[in-house]
Amino acid sequence: MKVITLILISLSNLFLNFVLVSSTKAYEPIGMSIKNVVSNTYVTCAITTSDELYCFGRNNQSQIGNGDTNDVITPYLTMKDVEAISIGYGEDKAHACAIKKDKTLWCWGYNNHGQVGDGTTKVKSRPVLVKGELEGKEVVSLGLGFAHTCVLTSESKNNLYCWGYNAYGQIGDGTTNDQLLPKNILGSLENKKIDNLSVGVNQTCVTTTDNKNNLYCWGANDNGQIGTGTSNRDLKFDETGNISFGDVKSEKNHCQKLPFNVLGVLDNKKVQNVTMRGKHVCAITNETKGNLYCWGLNASGQIGIGDYKQNGDVPLYVTFPSRALGDLENKKVNSVVLGVDHTCALTDDGDLYCFGKNNKGQVGKGSEEKSYVIPQKILTGVFFVHTNYYHTCAIKSNGLLYCFGSNNYGQIGNGTRETQFTPNQVMQDKVTSKVITSYDYTCAVTNSGALYCFGMNEFGQLGVGAIYSKPTPMLVTGVLKDKEIEAISYGMYYNCVLTNENVGNLYCWGHNVYGELGDDSSENRHYPVKVRVFDDKKVSKIRAFQQHTCAITDDAKLYCFGRNKE
Repeated sequence: MKVITLILISLSNLFLNFVLVSSTKAYEPIGMSIKNVVSNTYVTCAITTSDELYCFGRNNQSQIGNGDTNDVITPYLTMKDVEAISIGYGEDKAHACAIKKDKTLWCWGYNNHGQVGDGTTKVKSRPVLVKGELEGKEVVSLGLGFAHTCVLTSESKNNLYCWGYNAYGQIGDGTTNDQLLPKNILGSLENKKIDNLSVGVNQTCVTTTDNKNNLYCWGANDNGQIGTGTSNRDLKFDETGNISFGDVKSEKNHCQKLPFNVLGVLDNKKVQNVTMRGKHVCAITNETKGNLYCWGLNASGQIGIGDYKQNGDVPLYVTFPSRALGDLENKKVNSVVLGVDHTCALTDDGDLYCFGKNNKGQVGKGSEEKSYVIPQKILTGVFFVHTNYYHTCAIKSNGLLYCFGSNNYGQIGNGTRETQFTPNQVMQDKVTSKVITSYDYTCAVTNSGALYCFGMNEFGQLGVGAIYSKPTPMLVTGVLKDKEIEAISYGMYYNCVLTNENVGNLYCWGHNVYGELGDDSSENRHYPVKVRVFDDKKVSKIRAFQQHTCAITDDAKLYCFGRNKE
């Protein structure tokens, strides 16, 4: 099946308001085996192997579904016989929905736009059965936005239903009126079967089972990111797919109210993957070459279509998909990562190409603050790439690590704090197996399991003692000395790792104001500390969120700790 990945990062998620909060211990697990966990900024829910749903966290709008509005600090049994759960983007005004084993849909929580789907706009303090046009139908998957909900049913066609907030046309019914009950979304999707659904904050995209022309999107379109061809310029295509720009419009259309078949140069092609971050979008098709297409905001050339000009102006918006040019026209792209205003693509032969804004060296090309509007080959022989905001690191197939981009805290690891415009080999005598680029710092694991970190260190997130930033890779030792790192996860200025120990294998360090390190304190830790609640347990999976952490042990028990006020 095709996969659509929408990476929609809102400023409200990135820059949380700092309010008076209390830290929390690592609570004992709910005592049952866990098979799935989902979390948003303030709420966590887990489904056990016995199909029971437990939730905890912020509950001011009954997001937990327990009948009141008091925050819940220990897991609460919300429902039984549950097979899937999703939580909306609404942060402290979120709603939640669950699919039960009988394929019925139940929703609860904040409901000011009818996103719960019971025909009202009143908060639902307990799960309610969603009926309307869904009555008698089997729900098989679901997606929740900021305040709208969409689901797929088991029907062989016309199997998409949406409701809730619709100011940007994200419901897809041709209006901007909120819908309080599920509505079968047809239009250009009529008589088609949807096989993948992705719901963003105020956007919706689906792919159909068709072998071509299978991508449809609608909703917020202020930067042309839906791909409708409507923004401040019209795009025109000739029969070979070459692009040109029409006259400047006096107004921009900021939303798409009906499902729009995203075509242009995608005509007669099958989309396999779509990635959206911020205000531009890239899609990968099943073509054997020239299979990367991008659209949306192009102020820095991050679409990769070249220096097209009209009356001396480079178009700020590319509102139809356009094939990335240059060498990528003859290459097959396997994956794409998006920075704030640049794009990097990895081809099947291991070539790394980047394009877009380069004021912080994020493209990895040249030596000046300019934008690159054509994809630039940056490295060869690459098998993994990771980017976060303005710096990027790539691991080559021989295990050598290269980094480039913003370096104000030394996050490139070249011994300076000067912008690194070209890839710099880091840890030249080491073979690297894993790398993460976090908030202005970097951590890498060698093939021997040793951990090195460099860059910003205000909260001790490098794990090397003093809180000064470190522009060269520093070996993280202390309690990790002679231990092999098997996994690493990062939150907002803190890290957690799993070692190869049989028990007691979770260690964390860095920012700890909310108890996110799990050491029963709220003191920042400048060295790794063992999370003692796991002294007699082995952690199999670890996930650090922004300010709280969840771990699953090898006996499938779930533990969470960290920010717990909301």
